[in-house]
Amino acid sequence: MKKNCYLIRVITASVAVLLFRSIPGAEVSEYSNDWESFVVNDQHRVVNNVWNKDARTGDYTQSIIKGDDFFGWKWNWEGDKNVVLSYPEVMNGDSPWNNDPNLNPGFPFLAGSKKLTVDFDIELQTKGKCNMAFEFWALSALPSKKENISQEVMIWNYNKTGDSWTWAKYVGKFKADGVVYDVYHKGNHGDESGVNSNKWTYTAFVARKPFLKGTLNVHLFIDYLISKKIVTNDNYIANLELGNEVRDGTGSAVIRKYDVKVE
Repeated sequence: MKKNCYLIRVITASVAVLLFRSIPGAEVSEYSNDWESFVVNDQHRVVNNVWNKDARTGDYTQSIIKGDDFFGWKWNWEGDKNVVLSYPEVMNGDSPWNNDPNLNPGFPFLAGSKKLTVDFDIELQTKGKCNMAFEFWALSALPSKKENISQEVMIWNYNKTGDSWTWAKYVGKFKADGVVYDVYHKGNHGDESGVNSNKWTYTAFVARKPFLKGTLNVHLFIDYLISKKIVTNDNYIANLELGNEVRDGTGSAVIRKYDVKVE
């Protein structure tokens, strides 16, 4: 992914929008250029991901934010085209989409061979069409690069998209950690921006009720996918991401706790 030079602004929370206004007296660093990033606690890479910005029908601003005890992002996308335009995110592991250093030696790992969990505590405020979703990419072989991508899997913990899912097949219901998900699958998926030509399968677990705090046992989802033959034990799990797929509107996410473990 192309990275622009960094522009860092130090601002007080009183002038930040949405949830950042609730942090009185705090100073936060705001990174506003497309694809800027920073690292938290030597393991979490926060990225101002605007992968499909050229599909927009209006102006936009999007930033990633770092404070003393939190990180997050905010956005404002005008227009109403109803396609995913961006995915501001935090990423752990070895992304197949760029050459950033792998900060988490537990990744990649063979599907079904390890436990993958994430503990999190998020404050989220949105207006418009978006979701929040965990995501991982599975590979047919190493190294982790886009040519080896075989599956994309998303776990939606928040859904304000209004998506009808007519473009995907309904697989069934899945329950993990007390949360019920509807599972959808598409067999021949690709990059809607048109930049990349490779194809992969797409599976989404869509929570019936939103949740923004707790522990997600990602390995339970991997085991389910193996049982459905969507993922195999020969696939490698490259990474884990969390972000908001933004279609339009405004929003902000403040992440106060985020701990990824591969065991």
